[in-house]
Amino acid sequence: MKITFDTIEEKDRNLINTLLQFENYDFCNFYGRDLNEDGKFQDEIPDSFINEKNSYIVRADGKIAGFILVRKKIALNTVEEFWIYPKYRQGLFVYKVLREFSKTQKGLMEYLVLKENDRWLKTLQYMFKKHPDYVKIEICQDIQFFINGKVHDFVRYVVRIQERDEK
Repeated sequence: MKITFDTIEEKDRNLINTLLQFENYDFCNFYGRDLNEDGKFQDEIPDSFINEKNSYIVRADGKIAGFILVRKKIALNTVEEFWIYPKYRQGLFVYKVLREFSKTQKGLMEYLVLKENDRWLKTLQYMFKKHPDYVKIEICQDIQFFINGKVHDFVRYVVRIQERDEK
């Protein structure tokens, strides 16, 4: 299966807003979010994810498989949202997405992972363990965020992605 990343542009705003509804549905039990009076979640993609041109639609053999929203910071880029459509959460697909995504990046990258999202956390840890030659953990720390009136535990990883020769 060929995995590709299309940079999110203004023309993709409605698509990403629709995908954010699916992501919010997946996480509503974690965050306790409610639907609004239109039967939707409140989230819409912030302009910065479109304007910075550093966020992506993930495709599997040309079909939409999810998205990665990345925020540029001074010394690093932060993966703030990473969502894969349930159909593609089988086998090693998410690991392969992470591996291919890391090939498009270099320098410091930050991942913030909800501890309750055990599958995503284990997949990310597996990727770090499998590729210590080009993904080096610089910081691993527990942090907390206050979301919708509740404290949530996260793991913060800051990794250095090194350039490497593809064999």
